Amino acid sequence: LVEESDKPAISWVSNDSLAAPRINELHNGTKCFVAAVVKSTISSTGRQSIIATSQNFTSNRGYTLYLITNPGTITSNIFNSTTPRPSSNTTNSDYPHTSRYLVTDIIDADESVAENRSILNINDGSDVKNNTLTGTPTALDSTRGLMIGYQNTDSYFRGRMQEIVIYTDDQTSNRTAIKNNINTHYSIY
Repeated sequence: LVEESDKPAISWVSNDSLAAPRINELHNGTKCFVAAVVKSTISSTGRQSIIATSQNFTSNRGYTLYLITNPGTITSNIFNSTTPRPSSNTTNSDYPHTSRYLVTDIIDADESVAENRSILNINDGSDVKNNTLTGTPTALDSTRGLMIGYQNTDSYFRGRMQEIVIYTDDQTSNRTAIKNNINTHYSIY
């Protein structure tokens, strides 16, 4: 049993990943909610994918949520298979690999206000809404299913994950309660 702060965790040490069915709502304009409890164990300038339905960063449909522990950013991206993308939202460089994070993202690829297409929140801090992209989302299926801990061969997650929650409907009004419930269980902040 692997634990992080006295709670069970999945340890990602090598080229590990979990696969699940497609979740097209994450990129097609449906308002969704994602939450993850993660802690990276390495300092890296490469992407460490938490979840992804897109396979790459250039010409794929789907969604990805990842961190780069050096310099310490957390990013969400929505892809529509062409450029410009509907959304790309990145935190400041304040999230090194030495800490555990509760990451939430409210995703709405067809929101008319660009900054509201992705609303990242880390450990109940201020919302991060710096997306400026306004490409049209696609209703087409993602090219693959949901991947946990992996996007492509250079983006494996290294560390511990304790929870992944995905709602394929609008949870904006429940966000605080969901975050409080997760934090009460894991004592993150």
